[in-house]
Amino acid sequence: MTFHCASLWARTALITPVLVLALAGCSVVTKLTDSVKSAGADLLGVGKPHPHPAPWKRVTVAASADANQNSPVALDLVFVRDAALLETLSAMPAAKWFATRDDTRRTFPDALGVVSVEVVPGQTLQLTDPAQIHQQALAILAFAAYPTPGEHRERLQPTTDSYLLQLGPKGFKGVDVHAPK
Repeated sequence: MTFHCASLWARTALITPVLVLALAGCSVVTKLTDSVKSAGADLLGVGKPHPHPAPWKRVTVAASADANQNSPVALDLVFVRDAALLETLSAMPAAKWFATRDDTRRTFPDALGVVSVEVVPGQTLQLTDPAQIHQQALAILAFAAYPTPGEHRERLQPTTDSYLLQLGPKGFKGVDVHAPK
């Protein structure tokens, strides 16, 4: 019995390297290996962007005297922490965002943070609270509730310590501002 087990072990030891070498070029093994690598990378978050805080110290919201056709403007800054949600929200017009905002926040409480303000024509607001404007995010979207047709959504690209959102009669834009030193 001992001789038989030793013989079986010896044959297995000889055959296994031959099978591994023979299968190494097999596309099924290559695909399986790639799938395992990909799954491991997904689990570890390798190669995926990670949320980070915005570099700004201040966000200024300035409404022109005739902003929103002389009506208050609701404005949301949305700090998105999930890539799939970012893709969805990046294609969403502001009217749909405001219609679905509460449901979206309930459904994805950890995937986004929202700072909401309302600005009247001629008003300028300074947002400086770090708890609000330094939230972790993959990206920051701004949605403004204008009644005129249009997306009224902008992806903010903060690269400096100060950001300006300019609200006009029929739309808005955001720009980095280099603060005086």
